[in-house]
Amino acid sequence: MGHDIETREAKPSGRKASGGAPGLVQVFSTHSPVCRPIFVSRGPVVIGRAEDVTVSLPDDPELSRRHTEVAHDGRAWTVRDLDSRNGTFVDGRRIRGTWTGEALHTVRAGMSVFAVEDDLARFARGGVELTAGRVIGPEVREILLAVGLAASRRQNLLVTGESGTGKEFTARVFHAQGPNGRGPFVDVNCAAVRETIAEALFFGAKRGAYSGADRDQAGYIASADGGVLYLDEFALLHAAVQGSLLRVTETREVVPLGAAHGKKVDVLFVCATNADMHALIAEGQFREDLFRRLAQKVVRLPPLRERREEIAYMVAMAIDDWAKASDCASLRATPAFIEACLLRTWSGNVRELSSAVSEACDRAMAANAEELEPPDLPQPRSALPATAKSAAAAEAPAPDAGPVVPPKDRQLEAFAKALEQLGGDVVRAAKHVGISRSTGFIWRANLEKNRK
Repeated sequence: MGHDIETREAKPSGRKASGGAPGLVQVFSTHSPVCRPIFVSRGPVVIGRAEDVTVSLPDDPELSRRHTEVAHDGRAWTVRDLDSRNGTFVDGRRIRGTWTGEALHTVRAGMSVFAVEDDLARFARGGVELTAGRVIGPEVREILLAVGLAASRRQNLLVTGESGTGKEFTARVFHAQGPNGRGPFVDVNCAAVRETIAEALFFGAKRGAYSGADRDQAGYIASADGGVLYLDEFALLHAAVQGSLLRVTETREVVPLGAAHGKKVDVLFVCATNADMHALIAEGQFREDLFRRLAQKVVRLPPLRERREEIAYMVAMAIDDWAKASDCASLRATPAFIEACLLRTWSGNVRELSSAVSEACDRAMAANAEELEPPDLPQPRSALPATAKSAAAAEAPAPDAGPVVPPKDRQLEAFAKALEQLGGDVVRAAKHVGISRSTGFIWRANLEKNRK
């Protein structure tokens, strides 16, 4: 039986303050995800089953009539358990009496879980929606509206964000909502394109243009004619490709290798990266004129830790997906399990969350359990062998915030060690040395050049 997923519009409770409005967002209630903002910017908020409290939740069987009080004085949070029967939990730990602190992430009372937010303004236009099998929260919804507008204006789009935040999905929304929606969607991973054949792959080639060219080859750009070309990891485009691609964006014409004349094309571009493009431009690794052509509209996809109102919905969907794939009855997430998910940073974002929930389901099924509890969640994994991990820990730079700069010798050495012990896996090596994937590919290229 599938897990019930209810989509509810955000309906603020409590009192709203002018300017920033700190508050709670109820994200889970009696085994179901919800999205209910609760302002606490003026006066304390009382949660319970009674009708006369600020946040009345009469359907929660584990709540006391007056269960918990939450307040914010403009600087610190105060959570007070009102002698409840089942206790109040702050950031996963049960409190006794009153808790006060400046950093607060979650509150759990009864079978309800609340995420703490510094400003509820983004919930003014609604809550969480389920669209085409995707969980769309208020922030992402605003981004997708901007993406659709860019597509209608025929603006090339740059999508930035961490791995697993939904860059390809965003590109497909751009494709579907733009004038080229009926045309092809061509997906290219620039990190996987070898420099020796890059120009032929992108721009096509005529028969006999080079050794081994035994037939005409269309190329990515011509294949995307009338549609959208999605360039993932576009920061890694080779220099020769950058120059020719600039000409395509200026003339709307592609000239295959070995051809005497070009062909007019109608292609919109969506590019994705997590690299600091301004730093790459400053280092001379990417053409600024091409960047301006491809980044006519820029959107940033926030990581999952910045849109926690979506997590309970994603957990429910992951449980359903697991049940269908396993041909098993669907399990239920407990409030404590959802709370544990809210407290994770999820560096791998949606993909990591889905994988962790699937593994939790496997563990619960093996134990003949019907509900998911926090111990079912796997610990954040480190796929790096112990020797490489210790080397990386000793020599790694601070976690990469985006800018790509020439690595120091010790940083490059740590990356090289990790790369060797992981069999050349750039993504995993970069992750464990604390740099972005794009930076890792650039560092590997530097290593290969030095070996020649």
